[in-house]
Amino acid sequence: MSELKPQHEHRRGFFFPLLLIAIGIVLFLTNTGAVEGSAWELFSTYWPVLIILMGLDGFIKQEGWVWPTFLLGLGTVLLLGNLELLPLSAGQMLMRFWPVLLVALGLDIAFGRRGSTGSVIARYFLGLLLIAAILFLAFFAVDQNLVTETLAQKLDTAAQRLELVIEQPVGRQLVTAGQPGMAELYTASIRRLENEAVQSSSQVSGSDMSARVAAKQPVVGTWRTTNNTQRWEFSVNPDFPLVLNAKLGVGDQDINLTAAQPERIKIETAVGRLIVRLPNRPLEGELNLAIGEMTVYVPKGAAVRIEREGGISATSLPADWNNQDGIITSPAAGSNPTINLKISQAIGAVQIRVMP
Repeated sequence: MSELKPQHEHRRGFFFPLLLIAIGIVLFLTNTGAVEGSAWELFSTYWPVLIILMGLDGFIKQEGWVWPTFLLGLGTVLLLGNLELLPLSAGQMLMRFWPVLLVALGLDIAFGRRGSTGSVIARYFLGLLLIAAILFLAFFAVDQNLVTETLAQKLDTAAQRLELVIEQPVGRQLVTAGQPGMAELYTASIRRLENEAVQSSSQVSGSDMSARVAAKQPVVGTWRTTNNTQRWEFSVNPDFPLVLNAKLGVGDQDINLTAAQPERIKIETAVGRLIVRLPNRPLEGELNLAIGEMTVYVPKGAAVRIEREGGISATSLPADWNNQDGIITSPAAGSNPTINLKISQAIGAVQIRVMP
């Protein structure tokens, strides 16, 4: 009679149940006003807790030792950074020191799952050593200086229609209307890293004039909005119709076009927060945000139609607006809306607000 060999017990993790519970609690507290700020503001500060939970989950499921130890420590360090208890924020540390993740994963594959009980201490030590390296770099790594430069594109005398393209990798981006009668297509104040190159160009075709301002190469910066953040501020000419294409990789985008004459806009952010304020005039627009919080302000009484596409995201509308099968309309929209928007978002929240 053959002996029955004990089967390996599969340990179930608790990461996803706790994640669902945490999301539910955060949404409940923000929706009821029990805590200040939006759900995105809370997430942008406390998201490293997810990494801590992943580390604990790895211990429970016994998926190696180096990687769970590293995740537990990493989440703690990133959380301290977001709480401003360390010189660098979580975003800064990740974007600067992400190769350490590859080192930890490689060590875990090589040594983390071997069964020798005598090597347990060494495995813990490897994980903690990597965390210590990140802490050391966070405290003693030399930060790059920030410099401010001013850009301006003189308006061509034949220009009657304007286009502006902005491509910023990281930081805070602000666009607003300049003073009537200004002699430039745009003026800009660019606060950038010392070794970051920003290039500008323009061209004229008949009565159309276009300009482009872009970082020459992606430069690692900060995610969170602090006094040390790269900051691009633009004032655009309000006297002529405008096509605006503004891109931001990671950070905050604030686009205020209430005093401008936008005909078509395309605003894109990968991760962060996007705020757009629109005038009451015919307008076609695309607003794309992969992960984060988007707020769109429209004038009171405007005829607005929004085509909404999204994955795991919530939509907040004024009480008298209609949302049917992903098509959002204002009470004045009828069959001839003047503001037509397409909003795309994968994860986060979209809020539509009416300006007084």
